Amino acid sequence: MGVIIRQNLKSSSQCAAAVKSANRMLGMINRTFVNKDSAIVLRLYQSLVRPKLEYSVQAWRQHLRKDIDLLEKVQKKDTGLMVRDKSLSYYQRLKKFGLTLLETYIIKVAWRFE
Repeated sequence: MGVIIRQNLKSSSQCAAAVKSANRMLGMINRTFVNKDSAIVLRLYQSLVRPKLEYSVQAWRQHLRKDIDLLEKVQKKDTGLMVRDKSLSYYQRLKKFGLTLLETYIIKVAWRFE
């Protein structure tokens, strides 16, 4: 299944692996596409990067603030690539592109499976 489980049942290793994979994909997108139109980058993010962050969240649902912040950092970096107006805050960028906090998504999914 590809879920990392430690003896102490903490999900930090899974979060680190998901972030590493998502960052690699984000780097590949950044290097490959010269035209960084926000609509294109958004579609690429939604189809290639975000699924890596959401993968098997039911099994490894993180509960540590540091793990959640680590995942959010990837999305924050991506939304920064999509905007020309650097004065927008992270939350304003999310709203502009119709995205939600990953933490919100994780909580919704967890409630469905409990």
